[in-house]
Amino acid sequence: MYRADIEAACPEASYGRLRRLTEEIGLLNETSEGADSYLLNQRTNGRVYGDEMGPAVNDELQRVTQHINRDPHVRQVIAEALEVSPNQVNSVLFEGDLFEKRDRLEETVNAIKANETVQQGDYGRLDWRSTPNVYEATERAVSLHRR
Repeated sequence: MYRADIEAACPEASYGRLRRLTEEIGLLNETSEGADSYLLNQRTNGRVYGDEMGPAVNDELQRVTQHINRDPHVRQVIAEALEVSPNQVNSVLFEGDLFEKRDRLEETVNAIKANETVQQGDYGRLDWRSTPNVYEATERAVSLHRR
């Protein structure tokens, strides 16, 4: 059962209480589903894990580049947001590691959304998310419940 499900069923089940039941009292086991974190693609609402992250960021940046090529106003908005000259925008978007490119994508999408003179194209942010933990009753909890 996910923490959100537990909290919905029992509003008193705060994160602190779940920690105590897991670590101090030993009534719950906590497990994680897969990687510790993933990217949530705002365009597709899909999750992106591990080795797929770099290509996913590059794909969204490529979509931004296509929009830039269709609308010169978009290039100007992005240039101002990234504090570079308009002729540097395409190259600057793809500079750096995964984290730098993802951050630049976020800045770009946020700037376009905030600007009233341009509309967002077919691309979106990739937001970091933590994988939810799953909780289950320990044997001790089950035996106490049966008494």
